[in-house]
Amino acid sequence: MTDEYIHDRLPQAEYDMIVSELQSDVTRLGHSNAVFDGATADQNEELLVQVPDTKIVFEEEYRLVLYRHWSLYESLFHSPYIATQLGIWREPGKNKLEVMLAKMGIPLEQSRQRYQWMSDKHKYHLRHRLRDYKDEFGLHELFYGSFHRSMAFQTQMCAADVAYAINALLVVPVSAEVEKESTNAWGTNFERALDALEDDTHQWLLNGVTCARDLQCLIVREGITLIEKQMIVNAGKFAYCYIHQSADQRRLVVPATLIQLAMFLVDGMFG
Repeated sequence: MTDEYIHDRLPQAEYDMIVSELQSDVTRLGHSNAVFDGATADQNEELLVQVPDTKIVFEEEYRLVLYRHWSLYESLFHSPYIATQLGIWREPGKNKLEVMLAKMGIPLEQSRQRYQWMSDKHKYHLRHRLRDYKDEFGLHELFYGSFHRSMAFQTQMCAADVAYAINALLVVPVSAEVEKESTNAWGTNFERALDALEDDTHQWLLNGVTCARDLQCLIVREGITLIEKQMIVNAGKFAYCYIHQSADQRRLVVPATLIQLAMFLVDGMFG
């Protein structure tokens, strides 16, 4: 469900309805009377399902790609929703991003650190500051209802983190050598993704997070290049472009990745 939503294959209204139903299940199993009313994570701390060493919690998630496993700045810069709304391929767009961080009281030095190493003060106030300033910067749909899984002594994983990680393991080739030698490269990727879901140590899933970060950087970088070089041709009812001589062409020709790149271009040029 989350994979469908973050890749624009599920309408907002339908997604909200499904999340509401799932939240009711979490509430029932967790013996909580809370309901899906757009409350913040702090107001929904009691909404959880206990399983050995883990808990599942409802919260309003940001439309930021893998921010728990990245720096806040890099996540903001490479999140399609933020990047296309601010127009980060132009200097004014980059300035808007830095101004937004400044208004939220987060120094650039802090924002460029790994999120888990940011000061607790900035992490604690991040949700409230984003809510205060999102409309000023045109980020009206920055929040959406979701769930995250807390694992004992490990980094939290929200539903979107898992979706990005598994998607990357499915579409990113293991290596050029394996791709050439194997007649079933997709089978190899599928096995990697399946291992990530079944691995109790979560190491494969964290490997997927690393792949997903690299893939997101590639999509945004290629999208910015195509926009800056004015390579998108508007043909009336549709637009198209050619990707020539790209060093990352092998990773870009995967259908799922091309779709994400196309959606980035559509939102950036015509959104």
